[in-house]
Amino acid sequence: MSEQVELKNEGVVSIIGDFAFPHSLDELISSRAESAIRRLLYCIKSKKPKKILLCPTPGVIMNCLPFILLNSKVTMVLPTQDYIKTFSEMDQDILSAALKKCEHIVVVSSDEETKPTNYLSMLKKTFEYMMEVSDWTLFAHCDEVSSETERLMSEIGYIEIPTLRINLTVPIIHALP
Repeated sequence: MSEQVELKNEGVVSIIGDFAFPHSLDELISSRAESAIRRLLYCIKSKKPKKILLCPTPGVIMNCLPFILLNSKVTMVLPTQDYIKTFSEMDQDILSAALKKCEHIVVVSSDEETKPTNYLSMLKKTFEYMMEVSDWTLFAHCDEVSSETERLMSEIGYIEIPTLRINLTVPIIHALP
């Protein structure tokens, strides 16, 4: 018999996104990318969270961040003060605008720097913090989870709070009435 898991409506949700994201290079926003964004936003909207915690990471979060900020109250959780500097110049511009739009900013390790040697361990601490203060977690991923995300998730181990895994590469199918 399987255990019933409750994903609390109007609770606090932490979103963890795969480092991969479905793209097609021949279009500005491909239909695959648009479908992935719609799927994620639908999942968020259906649970009406009172607050979303997220850490900007390459892939899902960076691609969906502007849309999440438009539709939800967001607390941005950063591993370190200098974390934003690990992104490309264009992504830094997006993140600067996002930081102004989000409701709160939390820095997990304000006295440390993000370096290539501690990048994954800093993200691990950040995700563990987010899960600790959330009612449930949404893990958004692609068909094949990127090796970086796999490594990070195996470092975190078993997630003790309710978790909804959503495959963003599965198309949304609407049933006819």
